[in-house]
Amino acid sequence: MKNNYLTLLKVNSFNSLKTTRLKAGKRAFTTLTSLLLLGFTYAQSPSFPVDFEDATLTYHADFGGNVSKVVVDPTDATNKVAESTKNAGSEVWGGSTIVNNGSKKTIDFRPGSTKISVRVWSPDKDYIVKMKVENLDDKSINKEIDIKSTVVKDWETMTFDFDGVVEFDKVYDKLVLFFNFGESGTGDKTFYYDDITFIQSATKSQVDLPVTFNSEFVDYTLVDFGNNQSTIVEDPTDATNKVVKSIKPGNAVSWAGTTIGDARCLKSAMPFSATETKMTVRVWSPDSGITIRLKVEDKADDTKKCETEAVTTKASVWETLTFDFSKEADGTTKLDTAVNYDKASIFFNFGVDGATAGEKTYYWDDVMMKEKNQPDLPFTFEDPDVDYILSSFPGEVKVAVIEDPTDASNKVGEFVKPLGAPEWAGVTLGDARGFVNAIPFTATATKMTVRVWSPDSGIVIRLKVENKADASKSCETDAITTKASVWETLEFDFNKEADGTAKLDITQTFDKASLFFNKGVTGDEAGEKTYYFDDVMFGEKPASIFSTAKLGLKYFPNPVNDVLNIASDFTMDQVTVLNQLGQIVLTQSANVSNTSIDMTSLPTGIYMVRVEASNKAETFKITK
Repeated sequence: MKNNYLTLLKVNSFNSLKTTRLKAGKRAFTTLTSLLLLGFTYAQSPSFPVDFEDATLTYHADFGGNVSKVVVDPTDATNKVAESTKNAGSEVWGGSTIVNNGSKKTIDFRPGSTKISVRVWSPDKDYIVKMKVENLDDKSINKEIDIKSTVVKDWETMTFDFDGVVEFDKVYDKLVLFFNFGESGTGDKTFYYDDITFIQSATKSQVDLPVTFNSEFVDYTLVDFGNNQSTIVEDPTDATNKVVKSIKPGNAVSWAGTTIGDARCLKSAMPFSATETKMTVRVWSPDSGITIRLKVEDKADDTKKCETEAVTTKASVWETLTFDFSKEADGTTKLDTAVNYDKASIFFNFGVDGATAGEKTYYWDDVMMKEKNQPDLPFTFEDPDVDYILSSFPGEVKVAVIEDPTDASNKVGEFVKPLGAPEWAGVTLGDARGFVNAIPFTATATKMTVRVWSPDSGIVIRLKVENKADASKSCETDAITTKASVWETLEFDFNKEADGTAKLDITQTFDKASLFFNKGVTGDEAGEKTYYFDDVMFGEKPASIFSTAKLGLKYFPNPVNDVLNIASDFTMDQVTVLNQLGQIVLTQSANVSNTSIDMTSLPTGIYMVRVEASNKAETFKITK
């Protein structure tokens, strides 16, 4: 980062005392503008600004040998501050996370609001103070800034400016401080700090792509026309998300719609090019087969415009529609990539007036330029850049991508087999495009696994693979649930085809997969049942998976023959394998949350595996 972003504001002792004595008066105001709860889940914890004055709050989560506590300000007996000391022999990365107990909120970085200030008391000059912001659920999303102390045994205000560092489309909901970063602890260097403040812009910023409706600092003004009625509301399927509710009433004209933004429209022109011509919108429609039109234009010249359409394929569930402006709607102007398209409008049930259709309510969200990627194995629902569309059959079956009912941090597929559903009701993973790559079957590799939650044990689950270009080329196999109302991983061996279905032909291309729940039993026979599924993968089910607590490690197999597989809840920095003498025999830089270690070259014996991640380390024992 450029030096001018790292502003260091010196504050003398007089101003320091003045600042602390003004805390009580300011607190009522700053509480109104507190927009952040930081970190994990602890009882009674702070929000911005953090001033260490409330004895009921939990302020720190230390790591790496660091010790933090709330003490009396050494320069002002009326003020409370935080004290930070690295114990002798502590890690060079020892620090403290500021924690919270409330609903998780982001640090609302946006243009003009990128600074976080901290008052610091250092025992000497040139000590590095590091501030790190990161995503609680994805540790790979993180940014850091270092500032060196310039004042000896007195207070100074350090302003950490993340302008040009953070990515505004990423979520940062954790803040960490490191004092004397890069040096191990000696126990005799004590730092104090106070008044951690997020410096916010007072005005809302102009809307721009991607349009998500979730930031309270963006002006999501909507302009309706043709008697359309739009408001920003809570997502009816996800209380943590904001979406637009658009009502096309009985008196709406056929071209009724909504423009995003006020008269200023979008801040930036949409970056269309010869190869980038698509936009996506997430849509909830009460009916399938509804035409939705998306129009882009130059706000300064409405004769320069392009319109295209997409058609809903589902009813009463969310789906992501792709609008390709290289395929303009009949009778409209072709896309001209030289035009400054900085205005967008959406039209629901285009061409049909409200009197004909009756009043209808639609929801929409996530208007963006980037087209989501075609899915592939493993099919996990977790990559935000992948279109995990689910295509159910027949129409009465309901499918959706939802929050795992047993783990709010995980996304899964939901399959509802209602009354009236035929015995062959199922769901295809993806759309007509199938998978990016063919499933890599060989003579010896014929298995796939799916993680399944079923309300009953003894239920037949069928997995079918086929050629997306020729449905006559297919293979089907069954697995049976052994548990009720808990997750289990089922193994499907295509070398054992289901009765009456074709044998696996490994010379064919299989690039499409479908699941059938309670195969052979109709919805009327079973009653309405709901199933969940996740993690559709190629390969056989591991014999056993071992886990650890600190880093959430999962590793298998143990004993290991050739390859050790390791997964973590965090992004792993390095994996080290040591023999019984403590000698390093293998080391691997990871920078991923799952990895494989090839141990083929190692002799039979007992080994210790050390995993370093998120400023923590954990060791486990394996046998080869």
